[in-house]
Amino acid sequence: MSAQTATESSRVLCEETQSQSAQPDRQNSASILFKSPRVAAIAVDYVLYIELSKDGHLSQQKAMTPVKWERIVPRPRPAPFQANIVSFTWPRFKHEVLIHLANDCDTLHRFLFKNSDTGNLIWLANIKNHADYGLAVKITGPADFLNFSKAAYEAHPASIAFKITMENPIQKAHDAAFNSEIEHNSQVDEALNNIKAYATATGPDTFTIHHPENHHQFMELSARNLTVWAEAVVANQPDVSHLIPPQMADFVWIDGRKRGTPNRLESRPSKRATGPNFITPPNQAIHALAAMLPGTGSGSDGTNDDDIEVIPISSGTTHTASSAQQVVPNATVAPASPELEFHSIETYLHVAHVPKEDKLTRARLLSNGIIHWSFFRTSTEEELRGLGFPIGIARLLIEGAARLERYDHNEGAYQGGMSPSPLI
Repeated sequence: MSAQTATESSRVLCEETQSQSAQPDRQNSASILFKSPRVAAIAVDYVLYIELSKDGHLSQQKAMTPVKWERIVPRPRPAPFQANIVSFTWPRFKHEVLIHLANDCDTLHRFLFKNSDTGNLIWLANIKNHADYGLAVKITGPADFLNFSKAAYEAHPASIAFKITMENPIQKAHDAAFNSEIEHNSQVDEALNNIKAYATATGPDTFTIHHPENHHQFMELSARNLTVWAEAVVANQPDVSHLIPPQMADFVWIDGRKRGTPNRLESRPSKRATGPNFITPPNQAIHALAAMLPGTGSGSDGTNDDDIEVIPISSGTTHTASSAQQVVPNATVAPASPELEFHSIETYLHVAHVPKEDKLTRARLLSNGIIHWSFFRTSTEEELRGLGFPIGIARLLIEGAARLERYDHNEGAYQGGMSPSPLI
């Protein structure tokens, strides 16, 4: 009884399975297995790239100077691969075609199968004059191959061709180098922008950089210097950042503090001027008082004029230098004409005969906040020397105001081979 029940259950299960799932499989099998074979001569070809250091035995140019990569093609062209394409699965078709192309050459056989296993081979296929496959298409897997094989079977006896190729490593290397160059330039641009964020532009192509820890120190750099600096940042050179430049000859910190020659007005005070500051009567009163005192007088009675202290009239500030060396406070002067005011500090330096390569003078101007030439209209040579300018440069700067007026009046007189350059 139980055996009969089991038989009936099995029969029912089989019927359900056949009605729901087996019927489509039977139809697919019929569509493949019951097609009459159509053997076609499939043209096969290859274009491969070998690395001579690894696969030099496959080189076809042994007599030529070796290069890193060599492109090889079959010589002579392989015979067609005779096959009923719809009877193949994709893995078996690739296997048979590679064996056919190797043509009993062990080295080529190993090379083809090694690159097939690593996915380096590209399979291209086409059917002559076909609407969908007239141009070569890439076969990437079983689904692509199944669609192509059906189309090839239906298009019989149209010509069928397969070509095996590889990505051009020379082009890949070129593309990699190109992309690397783009990436490098992008990094340099980013580093350059970070450096310029802490720089002061002093001209179209020049910049001032201050030391991040000591603002008295600075350096004047060109745009080319900044690019070299940015390259060093990208290269991760030791102790180099967007604040600290590389240790090279073009990168030297300059101390911008005042380092002028000693000012005679700041010499050690005389022992006669050690008292407190006060207002004294005129010198004539001092002489009259001295004549009335016994033992005083002129040199005729044995006295020395140096023993008589003459205290100059003071307004509250005592100077220790002689009256000839006293610095009279600068009087405020009216602004120059608009034409003169228009001239830049660099034009002023040009007219004053300060060499355009004299970066130290320009740096000293910046460190003292002198940004317009009108400063020199009321300046004195002593003041400029006190700011650290050498005597020669100080004199040129003072005389530049008069030269600028003449330059503005007859500008062509200064065109002989000289041209203003950007500041620093």
